[in-house]
Amino acid sequence: MTALEQIRELYKQLPEIACKGLCANGCGGIDMSRAEHERIVELGVFIPRFTEELARRWQANEPLHCPALNRQTLRCDVYEDRPMICRLWGLAESMRCPNGCKPTRELTDAETYAFLLQTFKLGGGSASGQPTPGIDEFLEQLRDPELGPLLSKLMRGDRSVEPRITELINRRNRAG
Repeated sequence: MTALEQIRELYKQLPEIACKGLCANGCGGIDMSRAEHERIVELGVFIPRFTEELARRWQANEPLHCPALNRQTLRCDVYEDRPMICRLWGLAESMRCPNGCKPTRELTDAETYAFLLQTFKLGGGSASGQPTPGIDEFLEQLRDPELGPLLSKLMRGDRSVEPRITELINRRNRAG
């Protein structure tokens, strides 16, 4: 089974959501697995990775426009082949739909990250080249009483916690 076939099997495990097509302003640069990125490029679309500049614009509530977003229909041109991060939008407690779309079951932060990290593992790593932690390691960090709440804040878009997260992880790596 190819990496993409394995990722598609993982997609089938996600809860369902009836998208109303109202979140077009939330589409912008994202990270995805290499296999997902290659598939999207084959479809003729290049989606930029999520950069610090895009993070600042997103936090300022500036509209971000994904190249896969059809500006006439405000729908995704690669919707059936969209990457995991797009599929998680509206399903995760840290990525609730602001327009009232409700999933059949909301994913916890731990489940959300497990899906993302599993996708990166199956798909040859992150398309941006950023290192990704192991699934077990990351889930352990989410359960940590000091680090977990900070990671949850980061998942909700609060990038102000990044220095503290880095400090805690570096301190633990030096001690361990």
